[in-house]
Amino acid sequence: MRNSLVATSAFAFAGAMAMGQASAADMLSVGIGGYMQQWVGMASVDDSAEMVKDGTAQQSDSEIHFKGKLESDSGLTFSVKVELEGNSKDGTQIDESQLTIGGEFGKITLGAEDPASTLTHHGGLDVGITLNCGDTHKWIGGGLAGCSHNGFGTYGHGHGDKNQIMYFTPRINGVQLGASYIPDAGQEGENKALNDNDDNAWAVGANYVGDFGDGLNIAVSLGHYQRSQTGGTDDMFFDGMKRMEDADPVNSLYRVMDYNDDMADVTTAKMAAAGTTKSDAEDSTPDTLEELRNLAADANDRMASHMTSMKLKADDKTFTNAALQVGMGAFSFGVVYATNDGGTYMTANADRALTESEFNSIKNDATDTRYGANHTYDPATGKVYGGSDNSGDFNGSGSPADETATNNDPRNDDPMIRMDKVAEDQSKNWDTWGAGVKYSEGPMAVSLSHLATEWDNGDEQEATMLSVSYTLGPGVASKTSIFMAEKSLASGREIDGTAFVTGIAIGF
Repeated sequence: MRNSLVATSAFAFAGAMAMGQASAADMLSVGIGGYMQQWVGMASVDDSAEMVKDGTAQQSDSEIHFKGKLESDSGLTFSVKVELEGNSKDGTQIDESQLTIGGEFGKITLGAEDPASTLTHHGGLDVGITLNCGDTHKWIGGGLAGCSHNGFGTYGHGHGDKNQIMYFTPRINGVQLGASYIPDAGQEGENKALNDNDDNAWAVGANYVGDFGDGLNIAVSLGHYQRSQTGGTDDMFFDGMKRMEDADPVNSLYRVMDYNDDMADVTTAKMAAAGTTKSDAEDSTPDTLEELRNLAADANDRMASHMTSMKLKADDKTFTNAALQVGMGAFSFGVVYATNDGGTYMTANADRALTESEFNSIKNDATDTRYGANHTYDPATGKVYGGSDNSGDFNGSGSPADETATNNDPRNDDPMIRMDKVAEDQSKNWDTWGAGVKYSEGPMAVSLSHLATEWDNGDEQEATMLSVSYTLGPGVASKTSIFMAEKSLASGREIDGTAFVTGIAIGF
């Protein structure tokens, strides 16, 4: 897909350049467009993790678009667009910036833009603050998911504004196809050097728009986005357990006893440095304290390596959306759907009993003194016998007799191995669906829409919105939305909110 898309774009671009140029007198015509939305809203939120919150807010959303267009004598069109953010909290002022070359072959876009799967999507019937983009979270907050790839929306806006190569076919019999190749999914507008494309993405989209007369029209869309993600591979794992990078032999495991020892080193160093333990504080010369710090640093490195390395494991992220809209006179009906597979994994910490083969491996290892000749393993109970109290010694001295009836670590009676269970990060996997109806008559439009998301980890969110829009003049409309939204987390937290939002939207 990557090679064919790049090749197609390159040939089309070269052909476009060869077809002719505009005369020197025909310079690019430049204009200014954009929009401004100003909102006032009141909300009431009941969050089981916090107190009830009621309040009023004023919010804004605005952009200025600088546009230019030139048509050559051969019929090719060259257009540019740069979007300047009017509301930016992170210092990013330019939203999108691209060049488009169009002709009978379709159009090619180079620059920062939403992918084809987003641009072809027929996603919204709401005439207010746009439910399908997840604007409800801006008013209710409290952990509600928002627009784009966070889960509450079907456009996939979070994949956008990335530098890409995009091609759209001409619309033929109502059908248009589009494709995007994004060499670096982390590149948003800024320039980056050539890389190995290990974090690339591609997207395809298609839609159909048909007018059958007598007020009947249909719009259908289908899109898919896929992004590669850097991370480990399956050969990083051994029987479901993580190998330590510095382990020798290679199949040795990071055991719960090792973890406890590392934690003890870190705790001892902290207490010695703070002087909170008499023996450590009084007996620690600067050299000894420095040794404790070094031990703690090494222990931290081991724990960090073990706990985070497998979190890098990742498959491709995929996002698929679909929509259907049917118009019948003044009424329009629509349904939307999107599904997301985050492709990320996490390590679920677990302990399991020592197996006989692992016991024998430790016992036969001359460098590992935790089991001696007088230790035996009982397959029936999974316990290790030997020493004065019939338990193994994991206190580091190597002498089973060190554990006595008065000095016994009960964790050693049932030897366990600490392991990492590779599990899908289900908070990244979700399905969203929605439905809506709209009525338009003259300058007025009314819509009622519902959107719901279910995550694989058990979280759920839904919202219902009633909106009214009234055109006050060319490009000027008053908009009002009343909505209810709620989120239920698998942890038991409940968030419920209602809001009334009204404002003016101006397009220019």
